[in-house]
Amino acid sequence: MGSLRFVNLETSEERLISAPGLVTIHPGLPHRVALEGWLRCRIDFYREPPAE
Repeated sequence: MGSLRFVNLETSEERLISAPGLVTIHPGLPHRVALEGWLRCRIDFYREPPAE
């Protein structure tokens, strides 16, 4: 089973995410992801509500 390596480019924080783990990436956050091994993942995109 594989995993997903998430890197926050602002803080250099790295996280290795395996099922059933989750990561929330806020809009505009510079980041990088890399697959490690074979895996199936789901990516949902959300947007922030407009500023009032």
